[in-house]
Amino acid sequence: MRTRFFLSFFALFFVAIFPARPQTPLAPTPPMGWNSWNHFACKVTAADVRGAANAIVSNGMKEAGYIYVNIDDTWEGERDEKGNIRSNKKFPDMKALADYVHGKGLKLGIYSSPGPNTCAGYEGSYGHEEQDARSFAAWGIDYLKYDWCGARTLYGDGEMQAIYQKMGDALRATGRPIVYSLCQYGREDVWKWGPDVGGNLTGCCGARQDRGLVRDDHGPPGICLGSHPGLRQRRRGIRSGHRLGDGQLSHGRYRVRQLGHLHPRDQRHLHDLDGWRRYRMGPVQQLERQGRVHVHRTR
Repeated sequence: MRTRFFLSFFALFFVAIFPARPQTPLAPTPPMGWNSWNHFACKVTAADVRGAANAIVSNGMKEAGYIYVNIDDTWEGERDEKGNIRSNKKFPDMKALADYVHGKGLKLGIYSSPGPNTCAGYEGSYGHEEQDARSFAAWGIDYLKYDWCGARTLYGDGEMQAIYQKMGDALRATGRPIVYSLCQYGREDVWKWGPDVGGNLTGCCGARQDRGLVRDDHGPPGICLGSHPGLRQRRRGIRSGHRLGDGQLSHGRYRVRQLGHLHPRDQRHLHDLDGWRRYRMGPVQQLERQGRVHVHRTR
């Protein structure tokens, strides 16, 4: 259990690709912390988040700079009669949760999408950007991961900058410093316009937990950049269960490469370490047969 928990840590790699603007010293270096998705996926609860906060403080991660405790998808409930977003029964009091995390000397992050629905099918921020930003600020949220996944059926990539601008403006209008993570897979030369929409960082599939960084003078399309211009990822093998660059995962004897987009329920199979021990009987083999992933046996 402890091993699987720590696999959820990352150098929020969605790490900051944008140099902090002089007037906004928010996230001048890559934010570091914990995200709920890799371990809990759709099952995350407020109790899990409190447990993560407690562990970060007790095991020394906080002193090492891991200060963000981020709730990923599936916290969303329905909107009230005025259109305000509410958390679901897994998160009965988001303000109280934020207060608890802040009491530990940590910061709380949350997830949303510019589409009408999130990647997992929950309520998105489409048409409610200002309302949602105000709700996040009122709750005490410190970090927003804004996932393009739920917007892809509604918008084209050419509209991405304008769509991210809406939420960037809404966050800025709240007056609360909220780190703005543009989860849009490194597309559309985001490093050129990200700062202009208020973005502090971005990332692409498979970027989290990658530890290989090298200097480079350019950031060509498709490359996830590091915290400043000139940083990019280098594909590099790391410990079993960690993510690699370029949408790859390494699980001991196996290395898997995702071919195109996978539904969240299928992505969970790729992160199930117990499932990898049962690989020849597990759902990963079915994904391979369908041509949706490529699995390479390393030894």
